[in-house]
Amino acid sequence: GDASWLAQLWYDALPEDENAPPRPVSSAVGRPEDVPVVRDEGLAVRVLVGNYGGVTGPVTAALPLVILHGRVDGAATLASLPPGHNGFIW
Repeated sequence: GDASWLAQLWYDALPEDENAPPRPVSSAVGRPEDVPVVRDEGLAVRVLVGNYGGVTGPVTAALPLVILHGRVDGAATLASLPPGHNGFIW
């Protein structure tokens, strides 16, 4: 059969959202091919959440967030994130 992958992210709410009701996460990901890929010299990353390299990931988050999945080889340079955004690559 087909393989399934799951990524689960937990983060602290912003102080002003601490008592807000939970917000559902929206995802249009059915297959890895549904996630856009940004390629540059020494870099190939899937954009899961947020905007990066001119593409928008298919998953929405309640906070300004960028989540990338991919590979950085050698001296590849990642683009800067917008001010106030958090991000990680794995």
